[in-house]
Amino acid sequence: MDELDRQLLSEYLYTQSRKNTIKGHLKELESIYHNYSFISSPFAYESDGMTPVRHPPFDIIVNDFVDMEQEAKQCLQIEDYKHREFMKYWGTLSQDEQTYLKQIIGKCEHQKNNNVLEIQTLNEIHQIEEATGHKFNLSYDVAIDQITNVDDVQSTMNQVLGMLTNGQGL
Repeated sequence: MDELDRQLLSEYLYTQSRKNTIKGHLKELESIYHNYSFISSPFAYESDGMTPVRHPPFDIIVNDFVDMEQEAKQCLQIEDYKHREFMKYWGTLSQDEQTYLKQIIGKCEHQKNNNVLEIQTLNEIHQIEEATGHKFNLSYDVAIDQITNVDDVQSTMNQVLGMLTNGQGL
């Protein structure tokens, strides 16, 4: 498993920390908004004493806040969905398999290779990414399952060629 795949696996194993980060940003955003003073004075000047203080119009501030709040809430929904779907897969794994995947992230040197489990997990993650794109109208790559058996190379190539020709064949 290369470094990018490790990072992707790590993102799925630790989605809760990302959700907590988003929630923290949302609370900070709400705090800034609620502490913002919408009162202005024609006699307010910058520290130089010459430049009048101009606040942006009230409706722009409110619209920006609502847009940022909606975006943060959508990010939370996406993370919840990814976490829920990955946990369904995670629950099907044995304790040894779960431990192996956690050790991959930690880059343990003394573990046996389990390429089949790695490929199976990455295939599942790619399927979740594609499903997330469909569900939330995001851009996504079509998930192509990596094969664990060299004899299946022909079927994978047929799958890729079918996608390239939009199912029209050669």
